[in-house]
Amino acid sequence: MKEGKGRALLKAGGITAAIIGAAAGAISISSARYDHTIQPVEFTLFSVVGRTRSEVRADLEDWWSTESQKDFSLTSPLLNRQLDAPTLASLGVSLNYVETLDQLPYEGLIPALWRQTRFESDDSSVDVVLPVFDFSGVDMDALQAFIVEATPESSPAGIAYTEGQIILSLERTGLTLDEDQLIKNLTDSILTSQPAELPIIEAEKTIEDDVLKKIDSVIGEFTTKFNHRQWSRSKNIELASLKFEGKILMPGESIAFNPTVGKRTLAAGFKEAGVYIAGRHETEVGGGICQVSTTLYNAALLAEMGIEQRYCHSLAVPYVPLGQDATVSWKGPDLQIKNTLPYPIGITTEYQKGSLTFRILGSKRPEGREVKIERTYIRRIEHETEYVHDPELAYGEEIEVDKGGNGHRLYTYRVVTENGVEIIREDLGLSLYKGGPKIIGRNELAIPPLDDDRIPFRY
Repeated sequence: MKEGKGRALLKAGGITAAIIGAAAGAISISSARYDHTIQPVEFTLFSVVGRTRSEVRADLEDWWSTESQKDFSLTSPLLNRQLDAPTLASLGVSLNYVETLDQLPYEGLIPALWRQTRFESDDSSVDVVLPVFDFSGVDMDALQAFIVEATPESSPAGIAYTEGQIILSLERTGLTLDEDQLIKNLTDSILTSQPAELPIIEAEKTIEDDVLKKIDSVIGEFTTKFNHRQWSRSKNIELASLKFEGKILMPGESIAFNPTVGKRTLAAGFKEAGVYIAGRHETEVGGGICQVSTTLYNAALLAEMGIEQRYCHSLAVPYVPLGQDATVSWKGPDLQIKNTLPYPIGITTEYQKGSLTFRILGSKRPEGREVKIERTYIRRIEHETEYVHDPELAYGEEIEVDKGGNGHRLYTYRVVTENGVEIIREDLGLSLYKGGPKIIGRNELAIPPLDDDRIPFRY
């Protein structure tokens, strides 16, 4: 009896297993043939939930065929002109269908049936899926070439002084394309249907705008006078002074006269005019430009700039007091000043008929701070008159070859005061004007003329 019952149960179990196995096989076959649908997900272009991969692929192709042919705004406010409105296709942007579809969450038959009958999705757990674009076809070199072509001309920072006003010109540098940002901008623009900005990076500036704007005051100004009727000398002064107009020195930077002005030649526009050479009055091309270096030197002194090189003349000059001149000569004495201040300075010049002014522009100094120049005179150097032979002169005739001049020896100081109290006394060094003798020409070999009553000699 028990044996028969056991056989019956075994048989029933086998039948049940067979039924379950058959059902499982049927579901497996059905699942293999099933075109998987998409789970709840937020796809930014359109709804894809419950749709198959092939259906979404078809919709993507329809959408991109239209979207890629639309005029596309890609501009930058930094350019002189803008790109003609391209399309995404002409830019070389494409849609990567495979990667876009691969990132979507798919489900099999049983999960789909379960979701449709019993499962309600929780919106807070829904993933956001973005389409994947391919930017490898974008010609970045062509865009960069366009940017270079449409870029405003680069220019250094500049400064001028006009009618009592400081005029600043901000530096303009070269521009280049930010390729990584371009891809981000294009992606955002495609998904939002908004114009895209052509991302441009400005090259690093030598002088940042906010630093240049610290120049707001005249901190040193000096004027010298000259005879405008001496046309050649006046022209030399004008040419040399223009070389310094608008120069800007950052803290720690120096400027030297000779490298800035260059060699004084006729080809450069300089003329022959009077100069001092070793205590004598001579003429050479560029004569008179020492008045330019002297005017700059004094403006720099009043601006409290550093003086790295300065030499006095061999003779005193008429346009500044002793100890305040600065001689220069090509491949010889030079003037070099340094910006020892904690902010940038600008140099401007003003040439007028008979006068030259240098201004040093910087940040306004404290009220009550003043700079003056003092000197301690040591001694005067006297020179005797010297005579030179001139065979062209008659007996007893003399001509002044060089008027010469006395020499001088003195020390100069820059004194800074605040509210009348001396806070700095700087020794500017010794000024030694060697001077030169007065030189007179006469004919040392001339024979005195005979008296009228003398009897001529006869053989």
